[in-house]
Amino acid sequence: GTGTPRSRIASFDSATDEILYWTFVVPSDMAAGNWLADVSWYSNDVGPTETCVWEIFLSATTEADADTPAEQATGTTNFASEDVNETEANRLIQTTVTLSGLDSVAAGDIVTLRFSRDADSTNATDDLSSDARLTGVRLRIPRS
Repeated sequence: GTGTPRSRIASFDSATDEILYWTFVVPSDMAAGNWLADVSWYSNDVGPTETCVWEIFLSATTEADADTPAEQATGTTNFASEDVNETEANRLIQTTVTLSGLDSVAAGDIVTLRFSRDADSTNATDDLSSDARLTGVRLRIPRS
């Protein structure tokens, strides 16, 4: 009906690390350099300085690689944090995670991206007391 949202939202709990996975083939014209992930999210919270931490791990596998897809060896953790909007609940927030731990990725590799909220504050303090609602992730891979 009119005014009905037509999007999918993944709600990430404030107390439990919850995870999404995506698998894809790296473009053949990938260039060297860090990747960027633009995370679009919101929360119904407006608490001052309540911070959400997003984590991304990459597992890249090349044909005949010593690391098999079953092992899912990953590069180092990539993470970024941002405070909720204090003016109004449910406003869109966009946080960019710089992906420098790329697990020696190469053009044509099979990559599994592990995306999560760091609810237990392993890498940085996540003190957002409500769900963080993911609306989308835009992955920017350098191209030649």
